[in-house]
Amino acid sequence: MYPPVLVLLVGLALLAANAAAQSMPLDAPASQPASATTSPASVSDDGDFAPGLGLFALFMVMAILVLVGIGAMIGLVLLCMVAVMLAAGIMSASAAIGLASRNPGTAFKAFFIQLGSLGGMVCGVGVVWLANHIFQTGLAFRWIAVIGGLGGLLAGAGVAVAFNFVWSTLLQLLVRSARK
Repeated sequence: MYPPVLVLLVGLALLAANAAAQSMPLDAPASQPASATTSPASVSDDGDFAPGLGLFALFMVMAILVLVGIGAMIGLVLLCMVAVMLAAGIMSASAAIGLASRNPGTAFKAFFIQLGSLGGMVCGVGVVWLANHIFQTGLAFRWIAVIGGLGGLLAGAGVAVAFNFVWSTLLQLLVRSARK
């Protein structure tokens, strides 16, 4: 599916091209001599030149571009708001897990697993989309999102668990070496 704005712009371009083609004089048939084609006396000025239509079309194209820009800015602001709410949700869930277990290490583990899962989902969708684009498998985007999201979720959670293991092991080694 094409975005509606693109369809509208292409439609306006086709309408303008059609209007321009209709306003051009037709060539004389090949059976008439070259001197009988168009002479200044045979050209009629119908008086149908309307510069207002061109100005109206220009105004409409400018209005469409301004509205597209406004829509893009609103979309960007909403996307930023979703990102902030998602980050706040991850941090507050990790803090709640840490408070419930009364262990700050558990809060960090939960934070890294949630962050790894989310990052893995995004990367998984990107990798499956890229593979679909390169190998041209013909998957619909919903299947790209499902396969990439689930695969990325599992891979991201696995990497986060491995990171937590390495991090906690290094932390224990540092604590032991500091006590000696």
